[in-house]
Amino acid sequence: MIFTADYVTNYGKGVAYMTLEEMINQNHGKLNENDKLALSYIMKNKSECQGLSISELSKRCMISTASIIRLTQKLGLSGYSELKYVLRSQLSLLESPSLDTFDLLTKDLDATVKLMKSVNFSPFVKLIDKADRIFAYGTGYCQRNLIKEFSARMVSCSKNIFLIPARHELDNQIPYLKEGDLIIIASYSGEIADYSKSIHALNLLNIPIISVTSFSKNELAAFTPYNLYYQTTPLTPGETIQRVSYLTLNLVLETLYRRYLEYIRSWPAGKA
Repeated sequence: MIFTADYVTNYGKGVAYMTLEEMINQNHGKLNENDKLALSYIMKNKSECQGLSISELSKRCMISTASIIRLTQKLGLSGYSELKYVLRSQLSLLESPSLDTFDLLTKDLDATVKLMKSVNFSPFVKLIDKADRIFAYGTGYCQRNLIKEFSARMVSCSKNIFLIPARHELDNQIPYLKEGDLIIIASYSGEIADYSKSIHALNLLNIPIISVTSFSKNELAAFTPYNLYYQTTPLTPGETIQRVSYLTLNLVLETLYRRYLEYIRSWPAGKA
């Protein structure tokens, strides 16, 4: 999925924007250690950094202004001014008055639909089609239920998906995976601390991963070029217990299923 800086718009107006976190995920391989240290400072101090000059930021991050400009370009931005715009856009969303929960839902759906329309699904459906075996894992209860529904729909396309019910089962499955297999992982945060060994092993075995995560800076998305994202706004931001809707995750999985269905229907007669 490829974005340009022009895609960064105000989500508060009902339009999806590309967050700094997602830019980092998409361009993770281009970043050096100094870039990562500077981004770590920016991520922790967004409110402060949106008002800093490039010289002030260079002093705080202890890198040159030229390095900061190169960093912004690695993220797909035109320069430092555009980086500050991205920060202001994200902060304005966080500081905006609370919306009606139904309005939040419709905005999340609208944002996710726009994201799905921007995705080139050809690499995804070809990956699914060519896979000898497909495995799927959801990191939480809701994600597992939606992955289960997705696998049931894929049966109609003659694609059987083996469900991995728990993290330890993912670990146990690794020795039996081989090149030609495919794994789909659905997650909210995309953090892989609990199953990092399995993810590293999958990469060493050249097992492709399709990650489906929410908008966030996350390790899972950085491990694979096959990323799908959904927008979901916590209903209780700032509270210890987060209430999150996964309707948009279901929308992404449904879109993947429909794109695959369209793909096999486009085959010449007799191929199936």
